[in-house]
Amino acid sequence: MRYQFLVSLLSLSAAVLPVGTAYANSASALQDFTVQMGSRNVITSGAFTTDSHVHGTVAVGGTAMLKGNAEINSHGNGSAEALRVYGDLKLVGETKVLSGGATVVKNSKTNSKLTLNPGKPNPNQATIVNGGTLMFNGNGGTPALSSLASADDFFTSRDSAMQAANTELLNSGTYAPTKIDSDTIYFNALTSGVSVFNWNINQLTSIAEVGFNFSADSFIVVNIIGNTPNSTWNASFNTLGGSDYLAQHLLWNIGVATVNFTGSEILGSILAPDSKINSHKQLNGAIYAESLNQHGQEIHYTHPNTPPVKDVPEEPSLLVLALACMAMGAAVWVKRFVG
Repeated sequence: MRYQFLVSLLSLSAAVLPVGTAYANSASALQDFTVQMGSRNVITSGAFTTDSHVHGTVAVGGTAMLKGNAEINSHGNGSAEALRVYGDLKLVGETKVLSGGATVVKNSKTNSKLTLNPGKPNPNQATIVNGGTLMFNGNGGTPALSSLASADDFFTSRDSAMQAANTELLNSGTYAPTKIDSDTIYFNALTSGVSVFNWNINQLTSIAEVGFNFSADSFIVVNIIGNTPNSTWNASFNTLGGSDYLAQHLLWNIGVATVNFTGSEILGSILAPDSKINSHKQLNGAIYAESLNQHGQEIHYTHPNTPPVKDVPEEPSLLVLALACMAMGAAVWVKRFVG
């Protein structure tokens, strides 16, 4: 009996610490995502295409193709930098793109495809040789088109940090959504701290409505996973009771290769460092992806909130509990064999 008691106590002490560690790691991963995004609305390590408005600033690791009524930083005119591009900047046809601040480009052909108008008729306008015209509305920002330094390291550590955060959260999934009926699921979060859910898209299919139950101190991560990493998520659902507050407390952490958004808006930020996203939905949050092709709908900047790591169940407290369990077990051992 005493052996069983000792084993139970030691098992408890071994189990308590990993729970707190996982909890803290999830909060830390959310913080890393927010820090790496900074004030940017969209960051892609590869290509970015849009024919609509992006209300925050954008950084593109590959080719940026802007067309139609594209507008960058449309609700934040006056930023020092609205658009940063590491590949080619292409404006389709006679497209005129409004930029709310400076555009900087690093082009493999020494920016030969980019020319600035010499001040006439509009000094705040640049002609893009491979497309249309880039027009600046800085409102205090910098109306300039310039090249990036060759030694620029914008993506060097950023992509590694995003990959690490993505992996940490994918490995931290604890909960599953609750299926209400054939096409409705709910994510019921803890009353405080971080709740990490796994949504297996090969098991929960044809979902038309998604709801969230959460409190003011809740932070929700939804891992999108499939039977294989090459799975495709065809997401066409309505969000029940959506709000900007939900968008600030929700992260879609994507672990599949391809995402197709259709239907109504998506609330929450998106972390998808290995995913190609095709979106016909309005997006509301900060987005990091391998590539993003946005059709027709706007991308709104909603800054993600993250829990302080210190606010999760504190590991010192857990350590005290674990040590107490071990001390009690030791006392039983001593009494059995010494006393």
